[in-house]
Amino acid sequence: MAKEITNDNFNQSKALDFESSRLYIIDKSNKRAWLVTFIFGFISILLTIAIIVMLPLKKVDLAVVKVDKNGFLDVITNIQEEILTTSEAWDKHFIYKYVKTREQYFYNILNQDYESTQLYSSKKVADNYIEEMTNEKYGKTSIYKNNIELDVNILSIVLNESNGTRTSTIRAEIIKKDASSENIEKSIKVITLTYEYLPIKLNTKNRLENPLGFVVSSYRIDEEIKHY
Repeated sequence: MAKEITNDNFNQSKALDFESSRLYIIDKSNKRAWLVTFIFGFISILLTIAIIVMLPLKKVDLAVVKVDKNGFLDVITNIQEEILTTSEAWDKHFIYKYVKTREQYFYNILNQDYESTQLYSSKKVADNYIEEMTNEKYGKTSIYKNNIELDVNILSIVLNESNGTRTSTIRAEIIKKDASSENIEKSIKVITLTYEYLPIKLNTKNRLENPLGFVVSSYRIDEEIKHY
């Protein structure tokens, strides 16, 4: 005898068909989602490998530079760390300190700079410096007195060594300010010096100031040659 179709069993069959369709759609969507995830993951892995392989092939050194009014290019600082030996680092430290102390002129710390410069100078260099500072006709103290200030910006320090003699070439910007008129003049100087480290007998105070016995044995300062 054929089974009679009623509203109850018709609705039950319809519900089962709907549930089966829903589960099929969900399963298909999940498979599609996993496939897309796998494809993008695989592409990401390939891109990562490509970047790792390509990085050693190209190296870009970044630096901050400045072009002055004469067209000279100065490297202000390297983005990457400058690699210096301990000896080079000490050399540049003492040279920077010496040039800045010697060439600056501030009346309120004049005696301090005067004594410090002599401490780092050989006798010949110290004698020339004393004459440069105290000569009654052309000495800085006679001309500038407390009316002029000189500030110093060290632009570059280049170290060299030839036949055991250590030399350095320094470019420095000298900023001259007139206290009365507030007039400001700027100039670029090129300084050439030789230096060495000597076992000098120093008192306790001076040994703390110059513990390695750094001494400038020759010193020359010139105007930078302008190129037009």
